[in-house]
Amino acid sequence: MEGTVRAVPARAEQAEQMVVSEVKFKRLPAAERRQRESHLADGWQRSALADRFQDVTFEILDMSVLE
Repeated sequence: MEGTVRAVPARAEQAEQMVVSEVKFKRLPAAERRQRESHLADGWQRSALADRFQDVTFEILDMSVLE
């Protein structure tokens, strides 16, 4: 994974829910987005936060979000 991935609570009232995002400043093909999302989820499972947060959404944000 390039750079730093930040994990922040999705909403203050739902502190057990987490959204983990990776931002890419280019447009990625759908297959690469899925591959990166899987890689992100695998990395999350090895992190210390995985035990604390069970309700996690993973997303890859690329230039397509601006369209």
